[in-house]
Amino acid sequence: MAVRGDRHRTGIGTAIIDALAGRLADQGTWLLLVKTLSDPNGPDLAYDQTRRFYLKMGFVRVAELDIWGPGDPALLLAKPLQA
Repeated sequence: MAVRGDRHRTGIGTAIIDALAGRLADQGTWLLLVKTLSDPNGPDLAYDQTRRFYLKMGFVRVAELDIWGPGDPALLLAKPLQA
């Protein structure tokens, strides 16, 4: 999922996550997962805003993953869903 940079902070991302979470919860899904770039060596400005957005949306950090190689550490985030 991505929202064009010139459309950030307009509510589009929030609306997408809310709609997706609601639809998945209605179908019985109980957990929504997201992978994004991690920040093991301090904030990566390119993805800091992305990580802050997901945390604000109720996602929690689950694990650091080495799936994209040592130069691109991944962060797994999870959001519990309610029916």
